[in-house]
Amino acid sequence: MSRMSEKQREYLLQRVDDLVRNEKQGFELKLADKKTEQAKKLFPEFLKRVKLDKKLEKLKQLEKDYQAMIENMIEVVSQMYKDQGSSAHFYNDSNSATIESKLRHLANDVIEKEFKKTPEGEALLHLDTVHQELQDYIWSAGSETEQLFKTIGHVLNKKANIQLGYSKIALPDN
Repeated sequence: MSRMSEKQREYLLQRVDDLVRNEKQGFELKLADKKTEQAKKLFPEFLKRVKLDKKLEKLKQLEKDYQAMIENMIEVVSQMYKDQGSSAHFYNDSNSATIESKLRHLANDVIEKEFKKTPEGEALLHLDTVHQELQDYIWSAGSETEQLFKTIGHVLNKKANIQLGYSKIALPDN
């Protein structure tokens, strides 16, 4: 009897491993469908045994109700944005936090619009208008510094009741 070399032994082991692995894979594939079908069939019984069948049904119903509520809220919030002359974009992952954020943003917009109608809002708007008028004048004015300061001081005093604090001494020399 001849003796087997180390390389021959490794080759034989590899070949046996391959044959067994291939046979095992084929057998496992045949059994996979059977296992899946069996698991599907026994799943309701499994849920009853572990006493989660009613809780799972309740969870499914809660998710269904939650999704219906989200869709309803998205419709309402979208209409509110549309009524304000704007639009809101929602994505597939919308949840209560997303809707709350949109509502907070919308509330801030509404409050901002309403604030502009109050005496304080009108006063702020008036200050912005005077400010813009002065900026325009400064950019269009010539280089006569003293006349520029007098005009700005006059506009601030008459239109916004603000004292410029101008004095000829405070002007820098060119």
